[in-house]
Amino acid sequence: DGNSYDCDYKLKEPSLNKAKVYFYKEITKTVDVTVKAPGITAAEGHKLKSLTCESVSVTGPEPYVNMISSCELNITQNVAYDTRRSFQVTASLGNITFLNENGEDINKIIRPYMSKNQFTINKSELNVMVNISSIKNLDIQYSHIITDVPDYFNRQFILDRLSLSTPSITVSSDDPSIDDIDSLPVSSDESVSLSSIGKDFSASFDLTKALESYPKLNNDSNVVSTYLKFDSTGLAEKTFDSIDDSRFTIKNPYKSKYVAQHITQRLDNVTIIGPEEDIEKITADNLTVEIDLSKSTVSGNGKLNTGINTYKALVLLPSKYKNVWAYGEYTVDVEIFENENQQTEVTTASSD
Repeated sequence: DGNSYDCDYKLKEPSLNKAKVYFYKEITKTVDVTVKAPGITAAEGHKLKSLTCESVSVTGPEPYVNMISSCELNITQNVAYDTRRSFQVTASLGNITFLNENGEDINKIIRPYMSKNQFTINKSELNVMVNISSIKNLDIQYSHIITDVPDYFNRQFILDRLSLSTPSITVSSDDPSIDDIDSLPVSSDESVSLSSIGKDFSASFDLTKALESYPKLNNDSNVVSTYLKFDSTGLAEKTFDSIDDSRFTIKNPYKSKYVAQHITQRLDNVTIIGPEEDIEKITADNLTVEIDLSKSTVSGNGKLNTGINTYKALVLLPSKYKNVWAYGEYTVDVEIFENENQQTEVTTASSD
């Protein structure tokens, strides 16, 4: 009757008409909550992104409340929501367990000394946010600029043999904009010359950079790059020791101003690639070497650098071999002179 503490207590069987009664101060502590909910599932084409819950205030005897390191909410009831977006469930669907720093259930530790659960919380005010994300499999669409392709060459022959090591990735987002995205475009920063495509050709695409255009997408595949591979099945190579200068041609669209003469006498170790049946037929006499001055050291005002300069050489084949190309980079030294006849004509015209 003389209980000066605002708490309940109960005397167990006294011994020798005496009993020890412990009175503890009641305190309240705020504890973070982790949620386990194996029974919660998302709709098809979606995934459970996360379960979040606000912290909870726990009231109870001071020594036992101080033992609490974390709180675990285990929702045991199956909750199947056929939904595309996030939703809430109440904590009343699950059981709350208070754990010490070793991950042990505190109630089980103190139960020999206490007759009931000593902790009080308001479960009705504790809600779990179930965060749902849409998931999507996006095909990777690549663009690769192939340059220095002769007019007769079948560009599609190369494109059909290119494939990606990772043709698609899985992404997720809780933003509705994911519904409007069907593919992930990627591109290379540099163009590729046809002559650089060998039987072991490959090129890399940075998927992390590509996804920067879609900041609300998460890369669930955790793939940061994909490689463009070249299928060389059925292709053969042939290397010619040399191609002499009788097979050289110079394209000079500025012949009225400049005279060009090649200094290099031959190209060594010229390699061609193509279908086996075509490669067998081709000889060195089938090749020509083209030096196009308009694609080299021409300045913006149409002037050429006089003297000896190095120009890129393009190795060409007869047009009937539309699936055969030269592999490797070849150059020819060309000497450029100003056209004296052109200068004389200009001088004569100005004197009239």
